[in-house]
Amino acid sequence: MTIPLQMAQTGRMYKVVTVSGTDVQAQRIRELGVVLGAELIVLRRHPFGGPLEIQLATRKIGIRLGSVHVVVEPVAENPEPLQGSVH
Repeated sequence: MTIPLQMAQTGRMYKVVTVSGTDVQAQRIRELGVVLGAELIVLRRHPFGGPLEIQLATRKIGIRLGSVHVVVEPVAENPEPLQGSVH
């Protein structure tokens, strides 16, 4: 089942299925590593349409999607916290 990245649950791993948009913002998101097949975890969602904090491999980045449409699909359940996360 695919969903927009904005709808992804925090703490769960997803695989990028589509990144659409031809503007500079879409290109920048691709440069950050949000590309077809990339696996990511949404760490935090800021309120009122603010940026998403995501983890791509070992990097944590904040992205504002704006006019860019990213579609993801769940990879697996993550019942345990991420290794190295601080509680």
